[in-house]
Amino acid sequence: MGQNNFKELEKILIEGRQDTNDTVKKNINSNINLFSFVSNLIDLYIPKMGKVFTSFDNSKEKKNKS
Repeated sequence: MGQNNFKELEKILIEGRQDTNDTVKKNINSNINLFSFVSNLIDLYIPKMGKVFTSFDNSKEKKNKS
């Protein structure tokens, strides 16, 4: 019986693969850090932006009352 070329090809592909676990872990950690940074910015500045807009609105009402 002849040699199975597909099994040989599979062996070659498996041997040629590199270990990418560390690369995947680094990419996931960098994505987590990016999302954490963005969420911290949103958490810090969005409420303050609302206060700024309401202060503009209040300043107009104070000028009208005077």
